[in-house]
Amino acid sequence: MKFRSKDKESVRIDITSLVDVVFLLLIFFMVSTTFLDRPGLRLALPDTQSATPSKVEKMVITVTRDNRIFVGIEELDVDILSEKVKEYVSQTEDKNVRIRGDQQVNFGTIIKVMDICRINGATGVTIETEKKK
Repeated sequence: MKFRSKDKESVRIDITSLVDVVFLLLIFFMVSTTFLDRPGLRLALPDTQSATPSKVEKMVITVTRDNRIFVGIEELDVDILSEKVKEYVSQTEDKNVRIRGDQQVNFGTIIKVMDICRINGATGVTIETEKKK
């Protein structure tokens, strides 16, 4: 007796929906990722020819052209800045502070901020600039 062999259907996995989900996740992560560490304050940083990219420190102090002082997006008075720097230095091994100041800022304000940082234990104070194009 001869038996006919039944044609077996090949097993096929449809991954179309998987590709759609992966593509949507890729788009989501691309849109939601922050690439630059820039607070929402607009500054015109001074231009230099020898500017080098600095590593990102945890404490960034921003001084605007109207001499207001910010740590992140929080505006601080000089006395509170002193306390913040002291707290930062005591909690971390990295005792570096980065100062971002507008071109039009009063030079005395930058010096005052640098002095506050050094008095309260910051070992490295960096002033951020932009490289000339």
